[in-house]
Amino acid sequence: MAIRRTLLALATLAVAALGLVLLTAFAWPEAGPPPPPSALNIGPIDQLEPGTAVAWRFAAEDHVEDWVIRTPRGSERMIRLGFWVARLETGEVRALFYRSPFQGCTIPWRDTLQLEGRVGFFRDPCHGATFTLDGRWVDGPSLRDMDWFPVHLEADGDVIVDLTEAHAGEVHHGVPSWDRPRPQIDGWSAP
Repeated sequence: MAIRRTLLALATLAVAALGLVLLTAFAWPEAGPPPPPSALNIGPIDQLEPGTAVAWRFAAEDHVEDWVIRTPRGSERMIRLGFWVARLETGEVRALFYRSPFQGCTIPWRDTLQLEGRVGFFRDPCHGATFTLDGRWVDGPSLRDMDWFPVHLEADGDVIVDLTEAHAGEVHHGVPSWDRPRPQIDGWSAP
């Protein structure tokens, strides 16, 4: 009988402690890690050399863990956040997700890679999908262009990447980027 009372008392204390923890978490939600930033200032556009791409990844202490990409079919998938900031020869800037839309391998920038008489491409080392500096597919098994984040240019020349939502790359239907018209999508590039 004493053992039952002891077990009942311990169970009651455990439930009370759990309730206290939940109440504390509800009352003070800011006790957890800070929310991820909604935008990121990359810095002056002049520091980005035309025709190049610079890798940008978040450190663990930035508390940016997962992001949502909306695919063309309307489904969502979580991603680890990191991207390339690419400045085109025209001066436009792109923020491209650093993983392949095909199987998720990290896509490095290859400034000396040549294809069809052109130089400089993103190339998936796992499956060979190849993309231009602006993230558009030209070769390999990927079914769409690289995923991207909206970008805009501040009046002072700073490049701002909008991190509130990542966008899935355009489905290409097997037509390389140089045979397709350039999309005119708001936020796709900064002038």
